[in-house]
Amino acid sequence: ELTDGRAASLHAVLLQGDLWTPDDRLRGTDVVTMLEVVEYLDPEEVYQRLPLVLFGDWRPGMLILSTPNRESSNKTARSSLTNGSEDRASKSGHNKYEWDQVQFAHWCLSAATVFHYSVEILPVGSQDSPKSIMAIFKRYDLEEPLIDCPTGILYESVYQVEYKAASG
Repeated sequence: ELTDGRAASLHAVLLQGDLWTPDDRLRGTDVVTMLEVVEYLDPEEVYQRLPLVLFGDWRPGMLILSTPNRESSNKTARSSLTNGSEDRASKSGHNKYEWDQVQFAHWCLSAATVFHYSVEILPVGSQDSPKSIMAIFKRYDLEEPLIDCPTGILYESVYQVEYKAASG
């Protein structure tokens, strides 16, 4: 049994489901991670629907979001092409969109402002040309949800773990 002197129990659940299908269990959760997912979405969905789902419906206390840095991908593509191979996005065949650092910062700051979050934007990798870029959003304490649309439980629970609080 792992406690590490923890004052409160920690309960983690890994859910699997469609991003566009809301699940009540995600509403107001402590932390949501969305790592290297945005590039697989249509740009129109990223700009119009994604903020509403993440910040309007789910409203996590913290959201950690990362995506490949297009500027780094372009450098990789240029150097890869000289070696006769394809760039990252076309290799996978799935990436629909990649942000550069300015576009990512603009999207993050806009969503944070509209939905009352603070945001910190960080490079993942070297400072000069990070392979990915990450944003850590923290919700300001708000009493009422911005959007109320009950949906039920729709995602599959893939894994659960609970770490008990220290006794004593």
